[in-house]
Amino acid sequence: MKSKTFLTFFILFWLLVLAGIFLFQKGYSNEKFEIVHVLIIILLVGFALFVGIKKLTAEKRGQPAEDELSRKLLKNAAATSYYISLYLWVLLIYINSERDIDTEALLSSGIIAMAIIFAVCWIFYKIRGIRDA
Repeated sequence: MKSKTFLTFFILFWLLVLAGIFLFQKGYSNEKFEIVHVLIIILLVGFALFVGIKKLTAEKRGQPAEDELSRKLLKNAAATSYYISLYLWVLLIYINSERDIDTEALLSSGIIAMAIIFAVCWIFYKIRGIRDA
């Protein structure tokens, strides 16, 4: 297993461990907000597993880990998701000024939303492809 593929599974493992420690330390409540966060974390972990398994099968077939197209796809997805995330944070700041929301819940929602935005942008560019700029 090459280092980048190993890194994907290593980060995924520690994400699960830290999320589990946080949930058990804080004490799990049945608030809708927390249930939605847990479900979204499970979806993101599934997405990371999909990407990791895809990298593993590509390695076994002897394909390169990253080619020029996949790097460009990742770069475009990251740039687009960063741009959208800036507007997300502006929206969250506006919502926080209008309503009194717990800061921890607001920050965790923003971080999870950023991960979702990146996943959606990556899937969008994967399906649509990268056109010549």
